[in-house]
Amino acid sequence: MDNVIPAIEEYADAELALSRAFHASTNKNDPQNWQIEAAGAIRSASNAAVAIDGLTDRATRESDKSKTQIRKELRNLCNFGVGGYLREGAHDRVRGVASVYKHDEAQDATIPLNSSDDVLAVGLGFGFDAYGVGKYSGPEVLVGQTAGNQSKFMGDVVAAVCAWFQLLSTEGAVLPEKPVKVINVMVHSGASDEQKR
Repeated sequence: MDNVIPAIEEYADAELALSRAFHASTNKNDPQNWQIEAAGAIRSASNAAVAIDGLTDRATRESDKSKTQIRKELRNLCNFGVGGYLREGAHDRVRGVASVYKHDEAQDATIPLNSSDDVLAVGLGFGFDAYGVGKYSGPEVLVGQTAGNQSKFMGDVVAAVCAWFQLLSTEGAVLPEKPVKVINVMVHSGASDEQKR
């Protein structure tokens, strides 16, 4: 709550700044008109990814599970919001963004990205990725995978954080009593009565 959620809020703010700059531009086809905000959105997305990826390190210190075990459990919990659909590969893509941000090139064959060049801000608009994910128009941070697919980082962040709330809940962690939203999507519906005891 103190590290990941604020990092995601900063990223969401950077996406809004990118949208404002894009829509204010007289020539939307010239990325120089919104290049500074695009770089800021990529940097903020990468910082959010590092914050999320850091949870795995903390979890290994506080449990008897390896990083590999934790990541495997998270893969099956990456729903787009509470009760939403499974967003396959979301946590791995977020982890990949964190890794290539830190090292510029993938250091791990399990990461679905090659380099920091795979984290792009481009305008694809409505209809890309799944319905309701990300922004409806203008440029936003996308993740290009080694398989050639692209996904909206906004959707991956939501799914990865939702997975962490679910995993922590099953492990008996003390979670916030109030619901938690990131990028306007519910990722935690609030602590159950059993968790409050």
